[in-house]
Amino acid sequence: MSIAERPRAEAAAADRADRVPSAVRQRLESLRRRTLRQRALIDLGRGVLLAGALLAALVWLDNRLELPWAARAIGLLGAIGAVVWTAVQAARQRYNYTAADAAADVESHYPQYGQRIRTSRDYGDPDEQTAPAAPGIVSLMQADTQLYTADVDFGQVARSRPVWLTWLAVGAALVLGLACLLANSELWISLGRALLLPLQYTQVTVTPLDQPVRAGQDAVIAAEVTGRPVRQAELLYRPSGSQQPWTRLPLLPVRESEADTEADAEFSTAEAGNPKALTDSRRTLTNDAGGEQSPGENRRASDPLVGQLLATIADCQEDLEYKVVAGPLDSQVWQLRVLQPLEMQQFTAHVESPAYTGRAPETTESLDLKVIEGATVRLDLIMNRSPADARLIPLDENGQPLADQAREVTIAGTHLQTTLPAMKESLTCLITAAAADGITFESPRLRIQVQPDARPRVRFVEPAEDLEVIPTTEVTLAVEAGDDFGLRQVGILYQIGDEPPRTLWSQQFDADQPREMQVRPVLSLEQFPLTHQDAVTYHAFVEDNHPDGPRRTTTELRFIDIRPFKREYEILPASGGT
Repeated sequence: MSIAERPRAEAAAADRADRVPSAVRQRLESLRRRTLRQRALIDLGRGVLLAGALLAALVWLDNRLELPWAARAIGLLGAIGAVVWTAVQAARQRYNYTAADAAADVESHYPQYGQRIRTSRDYGDPDEQTAPAAPGIVSLMQADTQLYTADVDFGQVARSRPVWLTWLAVGAALVLGLACLLANSELWISLGRALLLPLQYTQVTVTPLDQPVRAGQDAVIAAEVTGRPVRQAELLYRPSGSQQPWTRLPLLPVRESEADTEADAEFSTAEAGNPKALTDSRRTLTNDAGGEQSPGENRRASDPLVGQLLATIADCQEDLEYKVVAGPLDSQVWQLRVLQPLEMQQFTAHVESPAYTGRAPETTESLDLKVIEGATVRLDLIMNRSPADARLIPLDENGQPLADQAREVTIAGTHLQTTLPAMKESLTCLITAAAADGITFESPRLRIQVQPDARPRVRFVEPAEDLEVIPTTEVTLAVEAGDDFGLRQVGILYQIGDEPPRTLWSQQFDADQPREMQVRPVLSLEQFPLTHQDAVTYHAFVEDNHPDGPRRTTTELRFIDIRPFKREYEILPASGGT
């Protein structure tokens, strides 16, 4: 071949090499991609193992030390950062794997082919460092390499065993972790806390008081601690809506709480009966702050608290809000309604006697009243809060309520009022009231004694009851009359024979009615044609004032016998003949 023909032959070989793709290069590229996939799976498995190990360490630490939220957050972020950094480094190493590295791996796996595979690959994709070579020689070398390696499976170079081993380790770690979670249910809480979920090892269930308590009663608050025991549990309470400091009470197990209640009962008994026994029944302990310590606080601080716990708020007097603090847990705030008693703060009775009595209106705070018959009594009560219903209930002579005779009482806010008009009979009663919340009130017994308006009195002072006079006599009729509250009218009537009655004397008092009086009118008989056959009768009357109308009292009918001016007497013999 001449010098002129050689360049043409090399150009033809290069053109043929460009038009026919190298099968060796394609197989090496396939090997590279397969190796990259395997390495990615291995890196993923290692990342899972690393993440699991770091998470397990965080779970173990929190289970042992009960880490605060900030520490758990820092630990979780650190674990995520470590996994991300490891993944980035693995990706850098993985993606540095080139086709040349794949050719080197094939030659190391199949040493009988020498360096022809790497050389064929290098001259198939030459770079600046590749030594110049004639295209024809390169084409012949590639054809020779393809011929020798046509039956060789490059895929066997990418071993799958590391992938399976890695993921077997991942599976074993998952099985081990699941077994630990199933064996210790508390680890589920640790796992959730490690993932920053709002979980606690201790659960506190507070049983709120659904029903209000009456003022002065004790309120027993129950809480149940489940899960991990706590060293201290307290009930905190204060007046509702206030910003006062919380008052703290220890939450104690049921038995200790009952013991405290019994000790308090003994304390009250000793205090009421014998002050000296006070020291024997309950010793007062002093804590570090110098305050009194309840018997329940005698328990050791190291004793765990779990299960049903109780605390008693003694002598509730106002609405309260409370919560439970157990270990790191702080419950929601509950409301305790305290029903205030319905009490009478002021009582007044206004008595208006009938006008004719001349008595001024009277106001008293006494529950034992004496009033005049016909007086009007108005009862006013001022309560500490407004009731929803109020009634005045009369009592019988045995003190039993006469419910069928109850009368309503007017309610105006906290002011109760009822009026007893024109009283005629004595009354024993009480006033009851009920608030909307069910609290009731019963007043002390109210006694209203009615003083009867006595009938007026009238009598003749003179003359004597049996009177015999001559027709010309002047008879003085002296009369005394009286009434407890005043006379309305006084008069004397007389009658001669069958004639109509006549008024001897009469006087009516419209004002300044006297209570006692005496009159001495004179009945002159000489002005009447009287004979010894006539008779004169007379009587006196008096009227007073009364709510039902004037009442009249009269004397008995009296007689005046008329005797003749002269009487003749005849002596008759005795019946015995002597």
